[in-house]
Parts: sequence; C-alpha cells; structure tokens
Amino acid sequence: MQAATTVRFAPEIRARLDKMAEQIDRPRAWIIKEAVAQYLEREAWLLAEVQKGIDDMEAGREISHEEMGARLRAKGFNAAS
Repeated sequence: MQAATTVRFAPEIRARLDKMAEQIDRPRAWIIKEAVAQYLEREAWLLAEVQKGIDDMEAGREISHEEMGARLRAKGFNAAS
C-alpha cells in the first residue's frame, strides 16, 4: 500500500509540472514519483562512490596531486602541475 505525502510547490514549479504532465500524458504524481526515484538513485550512487574514496584513503590507497598530474600528462592530457 502506498502512503500519501504532501509536497508544496511554488506556483511556477507547479505550472511546469502541469505543462509536462500534459505534454507526456502522465499525471503530475507520476512525474513527481519518477523524479524522486531518480534523485534517490543518483544520490545513493554518489554517497557510495564517496565512501569508496574514503575507504581508499583510510587504507592508504591514495596518490598526491602532483603524481596524478604526472599520470595525466603521461597519457597526453594537458594537466596543470
């Protein structure tokens, strides 16, 4: 069973939602649910990637800024020193 949640939007956002709902022939609620689902997926991915970086640093798997620049230059990138 789905639970209801109330969300308040500025009039211009609601107007944009309504316009898009009409354009894609979907209810406003569908667009909001889809947007929230995509946001949560993207943020979960980002947090997991940040945690991987933290884990690498804590395990000593890191390189200096200078070393990264050298690696990029060796691959042909125009990296600042």
